[in-house]
Amino acid sequence: MKTKQIELILIGLAGILIIAYLGVRFGTDNVELLSIIQYAIIGAIGLYVAYVFISQQRDKVKMADMRDKIESLEAKVAEHESTIASQKSQIGELESNLEAAEKKADKLDADFKKAKKAWETEKKELQSKIPEA
Repeated sequence: MKTKQIELILIGLAGILIIAYLGVRFGTDNVELLSIIQYAIIGAIGLYVAYVFISQQRDKVKMADMRDKIESLEAKVAEHESTIASQKSQIGELESNLEAAEKKADKLDADFKKAKKAWETEKKELQSKIPEA
């Protein structure tokens, strides 16, 4: 049963007992029945007080568990944030390495083009000397 249902049942039981007490009190002069209903009312009130105390203790335990869970989640978030920061620094390092590699590739490409141009020039020179020979 849900907590609210139990609470409503106990309150309803106490209400019924109070109505029964008032009916017996003003309807008859049966002292024995009146005394039994008084004890039942006291018992119902005692049960309700005990129920409220137990439910409050249960709520306190739930709150403590929730606090522990929150602390655990905060620790996980902090761990993930540090991992993200570490990965961002690694990304920055990789980007700088990539830029350096691209510059080196551009330089090698320029050197290759220069060498190819020199080779083409030398090839033309040699080809122009071949018919003379």
